[in-house]
Amino acid sequence: MDYPKRIPNVGLVDGKFVDENASTGQPGSLIPATWGNAVTDELLAVIKAAGIVPTEDDNAQVLKAIQGIAASDIKRAVRVTTTGPIALSGLQTIDGVMLQAGDRVLVKDQANAAQNWIYTASGGAWARALDASADAQCTPGHVIIVQAGANLGGSLWQLTNSSPPQVGTTSLNFGLVFGRTGIAIGSYRQVSVDVMGRVTAGSNPTTLAGHGITDAYTKDEVGQAFARKADTLGGYGIADAYTKTQTDSLLAGKASKATTLAGYGITDALKRGDSGLGVPILPAASDIDWIYLNSGFHVMGAGANGLANYCSVLHMPYVSEGYAAQLAVLQGQADVEVRVRACKAPGVWGPTRRVLTDADQATVPMALAGTDDRTWLSPAKLWSVLNAKLFGGFSLSLGVNGYLVFPSWLSGLIFQWGRVANAAPSGTGVSLALAFPNACISANCSAIGNLATQVHEVAEIFSITQTAAVVSNSGGGSVSWFAIGY
Repeated sequence: MDYPKRIPNVGLVDGKFVDENASTGQPGSLIPATWGNAVTDELLAVIKAAGIVPTEDDNAQVLKAIQGIAASDIKRAVRVTTTGPIALSGLQTIDGVMLQAGDRVLVKDQANAAQNWIYTASGGAWARALDASADAQCTPGHVIIVQAGANLGGSLWQLTNSSPPQVGTTSLNFGLVFGRTGIAIGSYRQVSVDVMGRVTAGSNPTTLAGHGITDAYTKDEVGQAFARKADTLGGYGIADAYTKTQTDSLLAGKASKATTLAGYGITDALKRGDSGLGVPILPAASDIDWIYLNSGFHVMGAGANGLANYCSVLHMPYVSEGYAAQLAVLQGQADVEVRVRACKAPGVWGPTRRVLTDADQATVPMALAGTDDRTWLSPAKLWSVLNAKLFGGFSLSLGVNGYLVFPSWLSGLIFQWGRVANAAPSGTGVSLALAFPNACISANCSAIGNLATQVHEVAEIFSITQTAAVVSNSGGGSVSWFAIGY
């Protein structure tokens, strides 16, 4: 369409219509019927194409038709789309793309959703794009293609409003139709899925709460539970263990029937005869005949053994493994009767010797004294020997820090003990009251509890020598220690 330049006598000046000028004698331009009808038909075609009925009383029908045609279901592509709220001014970087003046931007994430829609970027305040500034240019279902962007480039978005909105007043909402959701490649323990079944968010929580687990204790809760002073399983929040009452009830029905660990259904405990660290933990026959019996005093009732029935026994292990000595005093006898024995080889007892009683004096000739398996001593001599041997050579110092020294015939064992106040967590040095002539065999310690504070403390002893040791307390409290050597 153009001015009727080829039609003669129209009276165009410089290719355009002019009015009549009487002072200059300029005649007015003419509008040929052919040209006027053509222009009118062309404008009517635009109005009708927009679905509008032409009327002489509305001079804005061409504008409405153009706006209606421009409001097609697919908008002209935008350069980028926002990934969050932005300032609607200035040239800025959106989704990794630095904007240039004139770039079209789909703004879809404003806090005030009425500000959303298509804008033209500029150095100053932004304005909505020419095809997105009027109500007629914003209809439900509009689709917008995004050209670029690190996360949302190539995606397709749709206006999800269900009724025609008013631009600048109605909140405009957009949904992803196609393309990337902005989630980086990787594995996630938790994801969010939209109505289209697409993953729109992902995370890797590291806590129970992050995984939505509400029926388990956290580390802090367990620590708080055990920090309390409780005397029941329930007091610690433990619900999956038998209480003492429940256990006693379960075993009550078996108490008169079972005589072995297996009889009580116990399979994770060592029994007599089981092999431990190279030697039996408990002997297969009698405790008294066990070479590796703990040092100290023991009692033997009825039963076959190498000493005698019904006796009190002092067991004395030797410094070399497999050697020991025993001294037994029989019970229920008319006169005092003592028996002794020692190992003749590693793990093998020698003969048991009986110290004769006063009643034996009349039946055992003096000439035979010491020549058979018995040695005769009068009560006075026996007491003299026992007093010298059993008690001679002992050394004792009683007190908070003290010791007990056995004579050499009892292997020269030395027991020492003491107490350290306010032992440091990093260790506090302890000087032994008595130096071990040879070595310290074993040492142990324990924290001295405080019922007032009810604090659980851990005590340790280390760096043990013949003359000193180091003890520590995790809470800085007192420590009681005990050491054995020779």
